[in-house]
Amino acid sequence: MKGKLRNSFLLVLTLVMALALAMVVSATSATYSITISNAAVGETYTAYKVFDATYVTVTETEVGGGTEAETTYVSYTIDSDSEWYSLMSAQTSLFTLEAAAYQGVSGVTTYVVTQTGSDADVLSWFNSLTATDLSNAGITTSAASGSISASGDTLTLDVTSSGAGYYYITTTLGSLVTLDTITTTATVEDKNGVPTIDKEVSNTEGSGYDSTNTASIGDTVYFRSTIRNFAGTSNLELLVDKMDEGLTLDASSITIIYYVDDTDTGTDITSSLNGYIDTNNTSYTFTVDFESLMSTTLSSATADSYIVITYSATVDGSGTTVEYNNETYVTYGGSSSSTKSTTTTYVSKFTLNKVNSSQTTISGAVFYLYDSDNNLLYFTKSGDVYTLASSTASGATAEIEAGNVTIFGLDVGTYTLTETTAPDGYNKLTSSVTIVISATYDSNGKINGTTMSYEYETESETDQTEIDVVNNTGSEMPSTGGIGTTIFYVVGAVLVLLAIVLLITRWMVGRREQQ
Repeated sequence: MKGKLRNSFLLVLTLVMALALAMVVSATSATYSITISNAAVGETYTAYKVFDATYVTVTETEVGGGTEAETTYVSYTIDSDSEWYSLMSAQTSLFTLEAAAYQGVSGVTTYVVTQTGSDADVLSWFNSLTATDLSNAGITTSAASGSISASGDTLTLDVTSSGAGYYYITTTLGSLVTLDTITTTATVEDKNGVPTIDKEVSNTEGSGYDSTNTASIGDTVYFRSTIRNFAGTSNLELLVDKMDEGLTLDASSITIIYYVDDTDTGTDITSSLNGYIDTNNTSYTFTVDFESLMSTTLSSATADSYIVITYSATVDGSGTTVEYNNETYVTYGGSSSSTKSTTTTYVSKFTLNKVNSSQTTISGAVFYLYDSDNNLLYFTKSGDVYTLASSTASGATAEIEAGNVTIFGLDVGTYTLTETTAPDGYNKLTSSVTIVISATYDSNGKINGTTMSYEYETESETDQTEIDVVNNTGSEMPSTGGIGTTIFYVVGAVLVLLAIVLLITRWMVGRREQQ
């Protein structure tokens, strides 16, 4: 082969050969191996010997005497019974195969291989090979020189049985080809990236993205997924997105931008993926099939390239769930998946318990709830659960009847709870209840939930999930003031009694006088 192949390892895909050390004087047996660094754990690496290689080191002396120098030469051959012969003999623009003068085994022709195409064209062609191409040429794993699954980021392929040669290594990440050196071991770095995805969420479109956020029922939340490290592989396949029940995707909001690097303003490739964005999948919220663009639009990707997918969803709520996850990952290599990236959106709920001074729940109270801008909030009622809703929602009401009820679907913020009707026989509150809902954070500064505090009259509690609003019973007002008309009734009765007594006395006196 020409010197071009000797330097091709500097390109995106390099060439590796297990070296047979053949000296001029004698040849010694050796163990041949290929060490692969930056390997992807769980991926399988398979090596195929395309050409045989023979090395010779010659000591040369400058004309006229002087310093001696050693020069190593290599020649490549392929036999007509090789599994790769039909495939390689067809690449006339890349290689010339010429029958060697000396032939060994009867019926098998040995060809000397000379590279005629450029290094870039040779590498591009090897990189374009698919499993189907190999299968159609009769090249199966049974013809492989070695195969190994990566359990760590460095692994060694033993190819002693095949010896020195020009090796093609394929992985489930893509194709890897590298040229060996004049030793019995060769080291190659896997330049095929393992695709990664980073998922974020925000309450504001285009800014404020993080792995967690808070929201209220009815809010729109915005998602951003960034795919990186997919250059050098033709096997980036699906983006898979799965939202919890309670998050509803706006399919029309999906936008996909491809960036060559950080200096690029980006190319909108959404329309190029028409027909490849599936929002009707029963197992997932949606998928995006990138495989169709890997040989076209995305073929120019480098290690600095990335893809950004943005979309939005409505927090519709589900029961009284307070955590809504959105999980995303990408698939590649036919059977591999990236690490999943998940966002969590938190909404709040608390229990409103109307009690008497003995802490016994009582019914008949009616409340209104206002936000920090003094807007009256509306709810839909299901059993004892009041779920935040728009004022125009079917069955929406502003009246919260307690009892013991759950208020569900609020975002962090300050709220005012006002009692408009007290239970019969109880006094209405003399002040409103101030409610503060706050986010809580984990050790990494990420939101991991919410908590509630409240205050009214002489009551004040923090870090609560329940509000006990106490009503006291009323009592009969005491009577005060003058005797009123009672004295007249008493005096009148006495006068009537005296008149009767006087009449009876006079009658008795008159009767005596007649006798």
